[in-house]
Amino acid sequence: MATPTLDEVQLAMKRAQRAMWEKQRADGSWDVPADSGSWGTSQTVTVLLHLKRLSPSDTKLAEKWLVGQQRGDGSFTLQPYARAGALGTTACGWAALHLCGSTEAAGKAKAWVTARGGVPAVIEKMSEGDFGALFLAMAGLADAKQLPCPNTTAMSLPGVLDFMASRFHAGILMGALQADITIQALRGEWSGLIDSIKGRTALSVFREFQNDEGSINGASSITAMALPML
Repeated sequence: MATPTLDEVQLAMKRAQRAMWEKQRADGSWDVPADSGSWGTSQTVTVLLHLKRLSPSDTKLAEKWLVGQQRGDGSFTLQPYARAGALGTTACGWAALHLCGSTEAAGKAKAWVTARGGVPAVIEKMSEGDFGALFLAMAGLADAKQLPCPNTTAMSLPGVLDFMASRFHAGILMGALQADITIQALRGEWSGLIDSIKGRTALSVFREFQNDEGSINGASSITAMALPML
């Protein structure tokens, strides 16, 4: 690659500056949307259909979009321009397409996942922070009793949550609470005084980070995951 000239560098800088000024909000801030591929939509669609809160027309639109994102081999990529599908992302796509009633596309995603270890392999990915198996469980494609479930009961003890918040990112704590409560509910094990106290702890955490428009930190995936927990 040829070394750029000074004029070319200055032109690139001017174009970047112009783009920044054009995208600045009226309040002086900038919004930086991240193109993270199809998994955010897959997860949101799965949650809403699991809760029976997505209209037939929106379901059809979601199905059409997801089918358009699916690779020829049936997989879904973790991020745009990736050259190969990802197991957890494809599991999320499979779950969403299954609930959308897209038999052919869901079958292709299932075949791709099956060829790479199937549902057990997706469950194993939870140890890496990949929650694709949780969405399979919401779609009825995985047994929630086979999913590892974090126990966040200790967070309800006086002072523990504040201590953990000083040591861990809040997103980690929210993710653990979401997974714990949602998996328990899917298993039919959510009941009793201890769980109700845990639920109040989770509510306090999510209220702290909920924006005025209702989202959690403006992130669709985090917000969607909060819905079945709530």
